[in-house]
Amino acid sequence: MSSITKPSEDTGKPVVKRGVGRPRQVSLEQIFAAASDIGLGNLTLQAVADTLGVTPQALYHHVKGREDLIAQVVAAVTERFPVQPYTGEGWSSWAVSFAHALLEMYAAVPGLADYTIRRTHTGYNVLIRHEMSIKAARQSGFDEVGALYATRAIVEFVAGWVARSERRNVTERELEIHPDLEFRQSVLDNKDDQYPELKRSLQAAGDLEPSHRFDYTLRALIFGLENNMAISASQQTQARP
Repeated sequence: MSSITKPSEDTGKPVVKRGVGRPRQVSLEQIFAAASDIGLGNLTLQAVADTLGVTPQALYHHVKGREDLIAQVVAAVTERFPVQPYTGEGWSSWAVSFAHALLEMYAAVPGLADYTIRRTHTGYNVLIRHEMSIKAARQSGFDEVGALYATRAIVEFVAGWVARSERRNVTERELEIHPDLEFRQSVLDNKDDQYPELKRSLQAAGDLEPSHRFDYTLRALIFGLENNMAISASQQTQARP
């Protein structure tokens, strides 16, 4: 028998109070789902156990500890979002799709982007994602180094974008105003009109969907990488005797 008690300090969600008796067993899929809801930044075995209404000991049937749990969550979510193959389309078009798939993956588990920035991951699904991206770039004219740099640029851009957004959302909950909105209001409310161009730009951007900034910046990055590849190839051709 179980009942709902006060929210957990780790998750802020209601905790299922465990009754007396044999500990309830949970599946690895249930553990992954709870961990994804909690987010990697707040992930502890106790938080997962509280969410599932079991003791932490029940989790040790599937994981060795917190780091093993995180590693398994990362492996599971990267497997759930496999990289699309390159079929000969233009590299910039493929790279945009590649980046949006990364964005969806990082958004699936709060804290995943920030965690991958801080830690090195060498699991199959992480490495094959890089392999496919480098292969697509090489088949599109990038040299070995350019293909690697282009891949890392896109991966790091998307991870950094998501991590920054998540941190600013935390700030919004703490201060009750989003930092981007605070910046916008400080300019628009300036009575001395000291920043007319900035003000007009902010007003124009205010009519756009929030995703527009990501897409605009992403395409600038990708087209810049592609243009740089073309310039490098031209320079190498001119340098040949």
